[in-house]
Amino acid sequence: MNLEPDISGAARAAADHADAVDREGRFPAEAVAALRESLSLGLMIPRELGGGGGSLADATRDCFAIGRGCASAGMVLAMHHIQVACLMAHGGDTPWQRDFLVRVAKEQLLLGSVTSEEAIGGNIRRSFCAPEPSGKGRVKLVKRATNISYGAHADALLLTARRDGEAAEADQLLWVLGPGDFALERTGGWDTMGMRGTRSEAFLVTAEARTDQALPTGFGSIASETMTPVTHIVWAGVWLGIAADALDRTRSASRAKARQRGMASVATGRLSQAAERLIGAEAMVASALRKYGEPGGQASREISAVEINALKTAVSEATLEAVGHCMIASGLAGYRTTGPASLSRHLRDLWSGPLMIQNDKVREGTGAMLVASPPKLGVFL
Repeated sequence: MNLEPDISGAARAAADHADAVDREGRFPAEAVAALRESLSLGLMIPRELGGGGGSLADATRDCFAIGRGCASAGMVLAMHHIQVACLMAHGGDTPWQRDFLVRVAKEQLLLGSVTSEEAIGGNIRRSFCAPEPSGKGRVKLVKRATNISYGAHADALLLTARRDGEAAEADQLLWVLGPGDFALERTGGWDTMGMRGTRSEAFLVTAEARTDQALPTGFGSIASETMTPVTHIVWAGVWLGIAADALDRTRSASRAKARQRGMASVATGRLSQAAERLIGAEAMVASALRKYGEPGGQASREISAVEINALKTAVSEATLEAVGHCMIASGLAGYRTTGPASLSRHLRDLWSGPLMIQNDKVREGTGAMLVASPPKLGVFL
């Protein structure tokens, strides 16, 4: 049994302020405040630690609901849940981490991620940053991050660094930095076509932490077992929410046209194609949730990386294509930047999907795995 928070108020707040968040390129403060009020930031934390005891499927549905109103707010929630999942799966048995999870649930702390770094070429499996002992069981960390989504608004950060100053770049740990453990100096801005409210700016991070604030599991295992699959699942929930709102807007506009002069065949045909794409994408998300299970479970260590990669590339492109069909169906009303049928924000936000972890690079990795080993097909028979 879980006590999943009621996010209906947060979904309304997200939708009410979505245009302003996009236009002003600002953090979706109203939606996040409503998520805190509903205790949604502790959804995936067990009830015995003060959380909602919700599942990954619950979190994905919430990301869908918030993303349906505001893509940026949905993505902020998704990225927060990713960090919680990593803590749950890889640090929940250590005293400091368990106490921190209690604090996240009680104080509704918003968690951010610091995996990017200057000069690593986008490869989060490498770090130059390394801890420097500062005495009394504490270390100092300094990292030049190329982007930290909502970094200026995060209460706590999960930061990758080399295990120590002598470790290889790929020998990383994930450090949990709570409120008061870190300071940020903005070094780059965020003025993008879409997902403008995520405020993924560049920062110089300076932190000091206890040695037991690093998760005991190496980051390579955290990334493959939890961070990557959970990311692709909850991101897909956000993308589906954006596209579902676009479909709703187009259906409403098409009904209005039908009452005036009869339904145009181009609209009905394109609506059908949009629905086909979204039904297929939703089925892929449902399949991934069923096979992955919960972060830290046995299934989460066994799910095929090929399927997780395919989920990311297929859903990010299917939702974008679906909104393209909606645009053609709605015509000029959808092409406008304002109005109830406008799809401008939806298209711009969804273009982030194939670019956040570029699909071409993901497919290169998938192709290499397929050359080495065939995919497991026919398991549904």
